[in-house]
This record gives sequence, structure tokens and C-alpha cells, in this order.
Amino acid sequence: MLAEELLTPEGESKHLKSKPESRTWETEDCASAVFVTLSHHLKMHFSRKKVHLSEDSHLSFRYKFFIRIFSCVGLVGLFISLLSPSWIEIFHKDFVTNLGLWNICINRRCKRIRLNSNILLVTRILMSISTFLGLVAAACSLLSSTSLRLSRWPAVTNLCTGIISLVTMVLYGTSISPNSTLGSPIPHTTSPKYLSWSFGIGCLASFLFLTNILLFILIELEGNTSTHDDLKPKQRRLILVT
Repeated sequence: MLAEELLTPEGESKHLKSKPESRTWETEDCASAVFVTLSHHLKMHFSRKKVHLSEDSHLSFRYKFFIRIFSCVGLVGLFISLLSPSWIEIFHKDFVTNLGLWNICINRRCKRIRLNSNILLVTRILMSISTFLGLVAAACSLLSSTSLRLSRWPAVTNLCTGIISLVTMVLYGTSISPNSTLGSPIPHTTSPKYLSWSFGIGCLASFLFLTNILLFILIELEGNTSTHDDLKPKQRRLILVT
């Protein structure tokens, strides 16, 4: 019977008509399935991106800008403090001596320090390390594309920079007293001596990096509270369902 139907013109036409119809249904089903999967993936992608942007904008709008500014200003302060020859000022009768970590300036004529004291060597090493860490901290804060709550490198580098620079300033500040255990960073003199503006800039830079740690803590606390608030409606729905 099938052979006879296929041999007749009517059966051949029916067979040819049914075959394209089945192919069109199959292509339509495949296209709809592909469209559904693509739309699902796009919805998931944009929903995740929206959540990430809302979290990042909510937290970074108030804190991330200040963290970047404080890191850059602190880095500039560390560079100025490291290279400038104005850590200590010694007031003589006729002239003023400016003393830094590397140079000594008398009446604006500078030359390299030949004094090799322990405190001067320790201060040079610690300030060089803190300046390098400050550069890394500023780069991490500026180049971190993810949320600061999810990135740990900016917080760690800012913390290390702030602590090392603060310890350096405390050691150097206490070394100008006559009872210093690490020696004196200046030659022996009876003239009055005072800490100068380079030392103050170094202290300001260390406090800026430590202030960034407080901002990171605020970001973490606010992120935890926001996630806790997001979980409350879901828990209520589960209670209502059960």
C-alpha cells in the first residue's frame, strides 16, 4: 500500500508536503529553545551585573572615592618626606641647618650626610619600604575593578603602609632626645633643634593610610548589614510557605 501510494502522484505530493511541514516544526522548536536559553542567560547576566553595580555604587560612592584620594595624597606625602632635606631644623646664631634622611643643607647649600647612626639607617630602610608599599596601595586602590569589599589587596597594603610609616615617625621623633638608644640622627650640637615640615608630612601620610583602614572597615560592616537585610524577605517567604 505504501509503495502504491508513493507511486501515485497524489501520494507523492502528500509525502512531499508532510516532509517540509515536519522540518519547519523542528526548526521552530530549535529556534524557540535557543531563544529561551539565550534570554535566560541574558537575564541572569544583567541581574548579577545590576546587583554588583548596585552594591558597588552604594558602598563606593561614599568610601571608594575617599580611599583613592587618601592613597594618592599619602603616596605623594611619603615621596616628599623621603626625599626632602627638612626633617630637622637646627637654629644657629647666624644660619639655619636643615637635616633630612640623605642630605644636610646649610644656608640652602646641600651636601650628603656622612653621619652613619643606627636611627638614620633604620629610618631610611623603613621609609623606603613604606613608600614602596604606598605605591602598591595606591595602585591597588586605583586599579581594582571589583568592589572594595571583595578585594583584599588594597586593605592589606594600606594597613602595612600606615603601620610601617607610623612606626618610622615614632622612632625618628623620639631619637632627637638625648637618651635615645638608637643614637641621634644629627651631629652633636648645643643649638636648639626642632622637627620640621617633612616629618609632619610623613606623619600626615601615615594617618591617611590608616584612615583608609577605617573606611575599609565601614565598607565591610555596611556590606554585611545590606546582605542581612536582603536575606530577611527571603526568610519571611520561607516562613510563610512552611
